[in-house]
Amino acid sequence: MDPATVFASLRALGGSPPYTVVVGCEAGSVEEGIGLTQPVAEAVPRAVRAVEEIVTALRIPAETRSAAEPLGQEC
Repeated sequence: MDPATVFASLRALGGSPPYTVVVGCEAGSVEEGIGLTQPVAEAVPRAVRAVEEIVTALRIPAETRSAAEPLGQEC
């Protein structure tokens, strides 16, 4: 299931989802094969940097983070 469906199910059961960050890469092709396509492989370093930046930002308490330092942004 996709995250939106999971969270909707959780809400329907009376729960509330935790703060969640999703870092992903949209596939250009879903044909069978082994390994990553070249565009996806090239996107991996950018995704790793995004995760590292998110983890670093989450370690900084929100009250000390300035408005000029947003937690994240769409890449």
